Amino acid sequence: ITIRSPCRAALLVELRRLPGVRGAACSGQSLLDAQMFENMALKDGSDLAIDIVPVEPGLLELYGIEPMAGSFALNGRPAGAQGELGAPLPARAPGAAVPRLIINQLAMRRAGFTSAAAAIGQPFQAPKFGPGPAATGVIIGVAPDFSLDIMGERLKPTLYVASPPLDSLISVRLDPRPQAQTRWEVVSQP
Repeated sequence: ITIRSPCRAALLVELRRLPGVRGAACSGQSLLDAQMFENMALKDGSDLAIDIVPVEPGLLELYGIEPMAGSFALNGRPAGAQGELGAPLPARAPGAAVPRLIINQLAMRRAGFTSAAAAIGQPFQAPKFGPGPAATGVIIGVAPDFSLDIMGERLKPTLYVASPPLDSLISVRLDPRPQAQTRWEVVSQP
């Protein structure tokens, strides 16, 4: 089930407490409609048109998606920490978090990585949300190609990034067992 609503911590807590709910996580609307994208510069100087999907840690796992390599742990680390497989993270201002990024398999191939494992720990341009220069993040995971795009468009290179201010969609996974069914009521306000 998806709910179009600003992602509020209190709402998520209550949703997760409901009987029959196996989990809930937030993302941007672009998870469904692929309407957020950016042209990113690659190491070779070419551009890559890539879909951007803001996600909360746990969203991909909620849909049963497992990493091909690395992890989906989008929680930040302090600057100076080591990336996945021991690769150093790109330098940032003291105390600034390095954006942790997940790319799909198509983005991995278009960016020139020979395998999912080879992409882990590598620097990659993070999306630019607002004014200022683009940041360099680090690839922490590679997801298999999948799409929830309800318009049925073809698969595209996709970048998953933590950006809670852009979360406007709540995905809820229900327990499929009949005895665990949750009664859902739509409450309309005048």
